Amino acid sequence: MKRWPPIILLAFLWVALIVLTVAFSHVLAPHDYQAMDLRARLAPPALFGGTWKHPLGSDELGRDVFSRLLASIRVSVLVALAGTTIGATLGTTLGFLAAHFRGWLDDLVMMLVDAQAAIPFIIVALTVIGFFGNSLPLFVVVVGLYGWQTYARLARGMALSVNRRGYIAAVVAIGARPIRVYLRHVLPNIAGVLIVNATIGFPEVVLLETALSFLGLGIQPPLSSLGSMLSYGRSYLTNAWWIAVLPGVVLSLTTLAVSLIGDWVRDRLDPTLR
Repeated sequence: MKRWPPIILLAFLWVALIVLTVAFSHVLAPHDYQAMDLRARLAPPALFGGTWKHPLGSDELGRDVFSRLLASIRVSVLVALAGTTIGATLGTTLGFLAAHFRGWLDDLVMMLVDAQAAIPFIIVALTVIGFFGNSLPLFVVVVGLYGWQTYARLARGMALSVNRRGYIAAVVAIGARPIRVYLRHVLPNIAGVLIVNATIGFPEVVLLETALSFLGLGIQPPLSSLGSMLSYGRSYLTNAWWIAVLPGVVLSLTTLAVSLIGDWVRDRLDPTLR
């Protein structure tokens, strides 16, 4: 049995830490992430001359950076997970429909796929949010529309390949309905590829959420995300660097860890790379 590379073990360890943070952020936080203490405004981290009351310092309103960081990780990860799930579900469904019906529906889906790939999605997101206004459900849906075309391409291509196999013809011959064929027989055979694609695409969804929140069009107060922390902290980089640098470090390590795991899983599951 091959040993896992140390870098992959570290990536899994970091992701496990993020998962625990998402699950228990309200327990781990020493303060309410919204609580203000102007007497401790812009206090540095404990290791840089501050006190352990605020181990990672405080922001411009005296709010505990560590507590806000935990809350921001939870919001950013949950939004990215919801967005990835929406994109994967939508793309896979459209890919299956295109593979099953072919004809004009196939042409329409592939035209939408090409259009999505040709237009920078950040422009689409800014337009939709700017026109319809900002709300958390709408923001999650917008984030979920990112990357669906990749799942649609994969689902369509692999469904066309799987449909040519003998056992699919046998299942259809005994009267199985199309929805049963795709959910019980086609989907399990391509699930590994879709999961790998979701793992690789998840960091991109996190970065999209961060970019929109950084621009002020994403997560709105009183909620906090990594992008909003970066946005608020950029004005204090010279005298309170920890407000922006710490969420930036967490964001970088999280996306790097998930990307490494995604590449590693792809290498393990793709027989052509063995």
